[in-house]
Amino acid sequence: MSSTEKTDKSSDFPLTFSLHPGFNPIDLTQNPQTRSEKLLESLQSTIPELSGEQYLRVILAYEYSIQRMLEEGVIYAANFVGRSQQDPSAATTAQFTVLVREAELKASQPLNVLARHLREERTGREVDFVNLSIGRCLAVVQEDLFDPEVNLTGHETQNSRRTRQFQVIAPLASRGQLVFFALVTECIRDWNEYVAMMAEICKTITWNETQQSSIASRLEGLL
Repeated sequence: MSSTEKTDKSSDFPLTFSLHPGFNPIDLTQNPQTRSEKLLESLQSTIPELSGEQYLRVILAYEYSIQRMLEEGVIYAANFVGRSQQDPSAATTAQFTVLVREAELKASQPLNVLARHLREERTGREVDFVNLSIGRCLAVVQEDLFDPEVNLTGHETQNSRRTRQFQVIAPLASRGQLVFFALVTECIRDWNEYVAMMAEICKTITWNETQQSSIASRLEGLL
């Protein structure tokens, strides 16, 4: 595992975690122009054969994805690039995010209410409880098929893309928030390896030392 990670957007975020080697954090606070210039520089050095239009499409798609994450409440994001164990000649990629949302946690057992809602909302979604060092959490696995909102190819039509994601949802009762730790990939063939990776990440999620006792005590009776 890599060194302990902290979120970029909120220094008082009460949880820490560790990621595997191969994850590269995304600076969500960076100026978009600076971020685009750095990406262009990286693209030109690694894929020099692309045209100017292709570079532009990649940069627009990347910036669009970051803006979407910020709008959705993502406070930390990192991209993973590695070699596929199923096909050693191919690369495998995934993205890890930490997302925080305001939530009504007035029920005596809010996770039970959330689990029921998630199961009723969508068939085929796997929802179960897991016990981590930070307390009882929800584990959610789902697969999505979507049409890209940003056109990278320039063609009139684009093929739909399939992703699979593993989420772990934890309540931050003292803040009235839910935190979502998520790992998503389009490399479905490597799914078992990503499940194992997510399990290892979950083992490292813990309270910050300065907030552990007070937050843990407030969670009593809410899980």
